Amino acid sequence: MDFGEFLPRFQPLIFVFACFLFANVLRLSCEETTPTQEDMSIFSTLSDDATTYLPGDETTLKYTSEAKSKPHTVSTETYDPTKQTAYPEHYDYCPSLAPCNHLSGDCLDCNTTTSCIYGQSYNTTCVPKFGINCTGEQVIKKTYICRYCYQTQPWEQICTPANNCTVNACPKQMVQVNCSVLDDVICLGKRRFYKKKECNWTSGYKWSTAFILSITLGGFGADRFYLGYWESGLGKLFSFGGIGIWTLIDILLIGVGYIPPEDGSVYV
Repeated sequence: MDFGEFLPRFQPLIFVFACFLFANVLRLSCEETTPTQEDMSIFSTLSDDATTYLPGDETTLKYTSEAKSKPHTVSTETYDPTKQTAYPEHYDYCPSLAPCNHLSGDCLDCNTTTSCIYGQSYNTTCVPKFGINCTGEQVIKKTYICRYCYQTQPWEQICTPANNCTVNACPKQMVQVNCSVLDDVICLGKRRFYKKKECNWTSGYKWSTAFILSITLGGFGADRFYLGYWESGLGKLFSFGGIGIWTLIDILLIGVGYIPPEDGSVYV
C-alpha cells in the first residue's frame, strides 16, 4: 500500500494518541506543583505568621516556629551610641557647637501634638536631637501654628524647580517637586514632602529680543533660530521670509506671545 494512501486513514488515530500524551504531560506537571496534604497542614499552622513558608525553606519554618514558642519581651538595655549602625540623617545638616537657640527645626525635637485646633498658635518647648552638641540653654521655647508641614504657605517652603515640562500645554501640566519648610518654621509631620506644582519655568529667552529680531532680521529666520525652531528657521531663510508674508505673520504672533520658546519654557 502506498504511504500517501496509508497516512490519511490513520490520521484520527494519530490525533487521539497525541491528545492522550498531551493530557498525561499536563497531569504530571500539575501533580508536581500541587501542594500535598502534608504541605497544606504546614501552611495552615503558619497562617497567622508574618513570614510565608515556601516548600524547601526549612530555615524560615524553623524561625517562625521558634518565634511562636518564645514570649514577647521588652528590651531593657540602655542605648549605646558606639553600637549605632544607622547614620542619623540630621548629622548632615545640623551644625555642631552652635547656640542651641539658633538651631533649625530640622535639628530640634519639639513637643507638638496633633490634638490642636487648625490655624491656632501654640507655645511649645524643643530640645536638640540626639547627638547634636550645642551651647547654651538646652530647652528652647518656640511658637508654632497647628498645621502639617505640607499645609504651610508657599513662602514658607523651598521647592525644586517645576521644569522639564511645557508651560503652554493645554490643560496645564502639574509637576511633582520636592519641598521642605524653612528652618525657622515649626510644623507637624515630616518637614520634607512631595508637592504638585503648575509647570512654570524659564530658560532665559527674552520676549523683547525675539520681537526685535522678528522685525529686523525676521526675513532671514533669525527670530526662529533664536527661539530654537531650527527647521522652520531654515525654511524661512531659504524662502526669504516667505516673500515677506511669513515675516509679517511671525511679527504678529511673537508680538502677542503666541510663539513661545521651543523648549516649552516662558519668556523672561
